Order: sequence, then structure tokens, then C-alpha cells
Amino acid sequence: MRSSDSTVGPQGRPIGYWAESRTPASPFLNFSTDGTYSGNDGCNNLTGTWVSKADDAVVLTGGATTLRACEGVDDWLGRAVQGRVLAGVMTLQAVDGTVLGQLSAL
Repeated sequence: MRSSDSTVGPQGRPIGYWAESRTPASPFLNFSTDGTYSGNDGCNNLTGTWVSKADDAVVLTGGATTLRACEGVDDWLGRAVQGRVLAGVMTLQAVDGTVLGQLSAL
């Protein structure tokens, strides 16, 4: 995340709502100023904590996830452990560095 990015909040933090698209079932994360996040992968609710790191990364620590089975839903968002913001887009990665998907600031 870059503090010069207009979509990144105070002190270079990605406070606010980030979504894959503007549809009701779209995966999203909502980052709060208290270091927590909540979201939905299109089926399951996600919660956890996040911190900003010196290397411009946002590190996600999972808390709770519902375990509903939803046919046809890609659950990539629940596997994300790190994100980086550039030009209003947060690119999320798995623990091995694989890019899982992207969310846009809304």
C-alpha cells in the first residue's frame, strides 16, 4: 500500500470497503481503523485482524469464518494472507505468494 495512493486512508492504511465488483454477491473486505476487518467471499463471512508492514504490505490474520457450502462459489478470498494497494486496487496473495485476486476501493 502506498500513502500517496488516494484510495489509502490515514497513515497509509486501507480503511474502508474493497470489493471485487459492485454486485450484491461480490467478494468484499471492509477494513476498520481498529485493526479489524470483516467481509464475505460470496458465501461465507470472514473476520480477522490486519496490520500494515514497513514493506507496504497489509497482513491479514484470520479470525472466524462461517463454513457454509455454496455451489459455484470460488472461496479464494478466505485464503488471502497479504495484500498490496496500487492505484485503488488491492492485490491479495496466499501464504506462498500466489496472487489470488483483486479488490477495488469503493
